[in-house]
Amino acid sequence: GSQRLAAGADRLAAGAQQLAAGHARWADGQKQLASGAQALQQGLHEAVAGADRLAVGTARLTQGADALNRGLARLADGQRRFADAMAEKAKDAQEAVAHRETVAERVARPVDLAVEERHDVPDYGTGFTPYFVSLSLFVGALLLFLVADPRKVAAFLPPVRWAPVRWVAARYAFYALAAGAQALIVSGALVGGLGLKPALPGWYVLTNVVTAFCFAALVFLLLVAFGEAGRFLGIVLLMLQLTSCAGTFPLEMQPAFFQAISPYLPMTYAVAAMKAAVSAGDAAKAWTALNVLGAFTVGFLVLTVLAVTAKRRSLAGEPAAEG
Repeated sequence: GSQRLAAGADRLAAGAQQLAAGHARWADGQKQLASGAQALQQGLHEAVAGADRLAVGTARLTQGADALNRGLARLADGQRRFADAMAEKAKDAQEAVAHRETVAERVARPVDLAVEERHDVPDYGTGFTPYFVSLSLFVGALLLFLVADPRKVAAFLPPVRWAPVRWVAARYAFYALAAGAQALIVSGALVGGLGLKPALPGWYVLTNVVTAFCFAALVFLLLVAFGEAGRFLGIVLLMLQLTSCAGTFPLEMQPAFFQAISPYLPMTYAVAAMKAAVSAGDAAKAWTALNVLGAFTVGFLVLTVLAVTAKRRSLAGEPAAEG
């Protein structure tokens, strides 16, 4: 019995070992089962996410297909309109080729001009009247001071006490009277002799007189300040004014130099006032230009007084300077 008990104990020990080994394998199986379940769950999540992305991609694909269909429809419509337009243009081209006179007229006159006459200038002479009248009045002022020198005019004037203002006023009064007579003669010769018809006759005569006064004051200043050299300077100023007064062509067509000096020369405003009086009929513009000419005249006379004051000794020996 002891031997059988010992053998049973051995078998029991071997069975226990087998049981322990089986339990260990069972535990490993449980772990593998848990890991597989986790992997299965993760795979299911990924499958769900992939299904969502597939659904989004399918929706985008559907939208793209719709947009492509719409684009194809617009392309077909555009091709149809293009074909219609080309057919119409081809028809127009055929008609144009068929009508040679129409083609010639289009080539000759590609643009239709709408002409609006603001100020009627009946002839070439009327258009150049402001330019040549201003020129004649300036030349008249130069010749006036050439014939009647300021130092010799004293013999024809009443004696006055020496004072620059009185000296200038006495002599300029004589020159202004002569220059005004020149302006009246020019005005009458153009209107009565050449048939000029100014839009504003009164303003036309007034412009000529004020322009003559201004030019006389300018030449008077040059002779008093520079002596005989003043005559040469007067001719230089005449040339500069003729090229910058916009009497022949618009000022914008002149070189930049003449555009720059134009606002500072009196003939610019004389021409502008005369254009307004002869052709434009714009009294306001003529009045504005005459105001500038008047300011020029006053400025020239003031400068002449200053020049006389500076040259008092050389001018004091005149007979009229003694009172």
